[in-house]
Formats: sequence, C-alpha cells, structure tokens
Amino acid sequence: MYNVHIKKDKEEKMGIQFKFFEAGCGDSILVSTSNGTNILIDGGEEGTYSDFIEPSLYNKEIDKLDLVVLTHIDDDHISGLIEMLESRDGREMINEIWFNSYQGMKISNNLTNDVSFREGDLFEDLINEYNITHRKNIFFTQESTQKDREFYIGSDIKLTLLSPSKKELDKLHVNWDKFRDNEPKDVSGKSPFDSRNIDAIDAEFQDKVLQKNDKNRTLLSATTTSTANGSSIAFLLEYENKKFLFLGDADIKVINQSLIDLGMIGLEVNFVKLSHHGSKKNINKEFLDIVKTDTFVILTDGAKHEHPHKETFSLILKHEKRAENIKFIFNYPQPIDYKFPREKNEEFLYAFEAVYEPKLEF
Repeated sequence: MYNVHIKKDKEEKMGIQFKFFEAGCGDSILVSTSNGTNILIDGGEEGTYSDFIEPSLYNKEIDKLDLVVLTHIDDDHISGLIEMLESRDGREMINEIWFNSYQGMKISNNLTNDVSFREGDLFEDLINEYNITHRKNIFFTQESTQKDREFYIGSDIKLTLLSPSKKELDKLHVNWDKFRDNEPKDVSGKSPFDSRNIDAIDAEFQDKVLQKNDKNRTLLSATTTSTANGSSIAFLLEYENKKFLFLGDADIKVINQSLIDLGMIGLEVNFVKLSHHGSKKNINKEFLDIVKTDTFVILTDGAKHEHPHKETFSLILKHEKRAENIKFIFNYPQPIDYKFPREKNEEFLYAFEAVYEPKLEF
C-alpha cells in the first residue's frame, strides 16, 4: 500500500531524488526533481559544504537552489550553511532561505556548543550583508489556516509546515536562561554499540518513566525534547502523488498535533526522516498511530548522544500497526553494525532491513 521503491536503473527518469550527505552527527539533504527544482535542507557540521554539498552540486550541474532551509541553529545543522554563505559561488546560487532568526539574542561563552546562537547571529549577518532573500517567519499560530501553512517551491513541490509553532519559538526567548542552565551537555566519544534485544527494550520502554514526578508518562507517550529542537522547522513534502515527512529535530508532540489539526490522521508517506537522528525522546506511539510508512531515514554517524537509540527501533518494530516489512535507511554504515550486531539476526526475527543508502529516488 505504501511500499517504497528505490530505483536502481541510472537511466530511469529521476522523478524526485534525495541525497543524504555525510554531515557528521547532523542533517544535510539535497532534494532534486527532474523538473529542475532543488531544495537544500540544513548544512550539517563544519566541512559538510566543502566536502560534500559543493562537489555534489557541481557534479549534478546545479546552479540554482530554489530554497535553502535552516531547520534550527544547532551546530550540526547550521555550520555547513555558514560555509556556503561565506563562499561567493555558494551564496549566489540561493534563491531564498528559510531561517527563524532570534535577532538581538546574544549568549555567553559558557553555553553548550550544541546550541549555536553565535553561529545564528553570524548566519543572519551574512544573509543581510549579501542581501539574500529570506523568510524569518516560518512558524504557525492558532489562527493559521491550512493554506497559511502551505508553500509551493518551483513547479512541482508543495511543503506543508508542521513545526514550529509560535509558542515554541516564544519559549526559546522567554525561558532562555532556564534552558541554558538545564540543557544537557554534549556527550561525545561514547561507544554507541547496543546489543540489547528488541523485545527486552520494548518491555523496558513500556515501563520507564520520563520524569520522577510524573509516574504516568512512559517513553511511549514521550517526548521531552530541548527548547532549541522545539524551534525546528518540520514539514510534509509532496511531489506528484508521493509524500515525505521531514521532521528536522522537532518535538514530536508538536508534529502530532499539527497532523491532527490538518486532518492527516492515517497519513501514508513514502518515508519519514526521523526527528533528532533517531532519538528516543523525539518519537512516540501516538506518532506511529497517526502516520503510516514502511521506511524510516536516520541521519547521523552515531558519534554523539548514542544516537540513534535502539529504543526508537524497538518502538517502531513492536508497534501493533507497523508495516509488514520495515526498512531503516542510514547515511552512514557504522550505526547499522553498532545497533544490529549480525550474530543477533534481528533483521530476520523482526522483519526489517537496515541499509546504508545515501541516495533515494522515486
């Protein structure tokens, strides 16, 4: 019903193509259609532009990006785009940028590196210095209609905004001091190897509470994402009769409510780009009840925060309404081996496939 078809014949018409760049622990995605529409979503960590984005644009002979989306200003999403704006050739191919700026917000040097307001200020300065067309109001309010949340890019792509809400952006302003004190620090260099059994994780997932003072909230009813991630731009991308969910690092509660408000319960999509690199705190059962797909995209090299969490895979694989066969798409091969040791034979036991596939075509 909603099986993904990954084309292998290079001579076959492209339709729509998604290139998932090696962006470290971050996101960077190039969307291209055979009609010549091109969208770049995020720029990954420092070096992503020079090492991967720029050569890919050159090889594909792309000289125009209809839209560049900075979902939010975490370092692993913004740094590559700063490189792009600092390159004359890079910035001159940009038609428009989406970027929810926080003008005037300055921070001290003791802020966690995960949230890069200094880089956000620099990004905004570069946009203004080079007079790049941009929108700084990519959010919705309670008064926004469905039409207000729809955007048409090029001649063939429609985006429907799912996150952020104005409330989430305001929260970043009002609660910044509290956020700075409480946001967990970066945890890097930890081995992401996880040999736990899917069934055992599922049992733990059902019981574990998120907060000691809230005994009724298990991980099934998550999430508790950071304030910065709550500001992330997320959307449904439609091309012809195909649909794709790009969740950035968004709060899944906001996504769920948007889908409900837009009458999209039972939405069938060709794939979901999972929020926050497969974090267990950015997915829940309600989302899996609302959205139908057999393909999930996970973007990370697995070097930080132990992403992707095996709890995320367990939640998907043990969901009672899951597709018969699940496919997990990775842009790095390492997390596959770390999370699914071959001797466990989990792919066979739980009817899924985990593959390194940095490019998809439909």
